[in-house]
Amino acid sequence: MSISSNVEPKSYIEASKSDCRVKAMQQELTTSEFNHTWVLSDIPSHKNAIGCCWVYEIKHKPRATLKWKVLIT
Repeated sequence: MSISSNVEPKSYIEASKSDCRVKAMQQELTTSEFNHTWVLSDIPSHKNAIGCCWVYEIKHKPRATLKWKVLIT
């Protein structure tokens, strides 16, 4: 799959087939950890974890260049 492709993946499985998307996801996780956006921790037995998901969206910047946007919500 080429980075110039305009096809947005619908799932992690689809996204993980592209090296450039895997690299973008890893960079996002690394940046989030570096900025102390979140930390992994054990959940107390009386608490529930909130859900999260990856959202894959190609953002077109001026001059027709592409920027990957990977969100964790």
